[in-house]
Amino acid sequence: MPKTYRSTGESLNHTVSNLSVDAVAFVPSVLQHQQQSRIQNNYSQKLPHQEQQQTYGSSGHYSHSQLQHQQQQHHPNPGQFDAIATRFLTIFEGMENNTFVLSNAMEDIFNESIKNPNFRYMGAKLYNLLHMLNPRKDSLFHTLLKCKLDFHQNEVKEYIKTNQQNKVRETALFLAELYMQLRGEEFRIHLIAENIVYSLKQLLSKENADNVRCICLTLKLAGYDLTADCPDDMKEIIVELNAINNRSPGKYPLAANVISLEKNNWGRKISGSESPIEGNKLMEPPRSSDDPVFYGPDGSVITDEECEFLTTSANGIPGSTDNDEIDNDSDVDLDPEMDEETEHAYKEFIRQSANS
Repeated sequence: MPKTYRSTGESLNHTVSNLSVDAVAFVPSVLQHQQQSRIQNNYSQKLPHQEQQQTYGSSGHYSHSQLQHQQQQHHPNPGQFDAIATRFLTIFEGMENNTFVLSNAMEDIFNESIKNPNFRYMGAKLYNLLHMLNPRKDSLFHTLLKCKLDFHQNEVKEYIKTNQQNKVRETALFLAELYMQLRGEEFRIHLIAENIVYSLKQLLSKENADNVRCICLTLKLAGYDLTADCPDDMKEIIVELNAINNRSPGKYPLAANVISLEKNNWGRKISGSESPIEGNKLMEPPRSSDDPVFYGPDGSVITDEECEFLTTSANGIPGSTDNDEIDNDSDVDLDPEMDEETEHAYKEFIRQSANS
């Protein structure tokens, strides 16, 4: 309470409050539920680190810490993913309905996959593991994924306006990996397909070498499935890609390759001659494993025997053990569409093959 003074300045009354600034504040429990809803509705905003520690609890924070550790481990050793999959599922067991843990885990994986292209494939596989905790369509994972994808469309518009097309490209490539990982025999997540084709259309409106390359890489990975899920959108994309190729023949080699691949039913051999876009139902050959699939020049899948033969032949190339020669671009058959990061990784692969 403020002091009261006479006109002469002498104090009449001086009352001291017994309230303390250090007193414990009462927080109604309903605010905790409001906080959870706020995070789910505005999924793109992450909690500060200290608030995460208070909200998660010991088990939730441990799961989040382990996720960050696995992200670091997978950068140099992506091939070891299968070995730690069981442990990863054990760490997140019982967290499938924990909004804080699951939302932050999904956000961290999403951001890391966009920031580091080498983590993109592993990030999609980690998403699939989180999905496996509860694969039902009404699960919390699907709810949070829908929130993220809905928000993503608004992000794409903003990125295009502010000339941040690189983020659109990296996100489209990650969503393509995620789309292929989460598809199943009985269902596909159509919302992912819709977001992919939406991003590709936005990139087509800003024609340049990087955007065309991203579109082509996305279609080479997921073109067949996107055609099944979004036939009208895919038809528009192929028509526009063909127009770009006709306007500038030879300028974008990947564009001509993708157009040819689409005409060949994306490398799939099925009975009948109708186009995959015009077909009433697209039949996909079953996959026996989640291993990478390699295609030959004719678009057909390379068999295990052919892969073994090519690997053996590559190891027997004379002079392949000379690391100095590998650094010389004239001695390595590099794809002209390779970026610097892919080119460096390819040369490192050649070195490791030569030394093994």
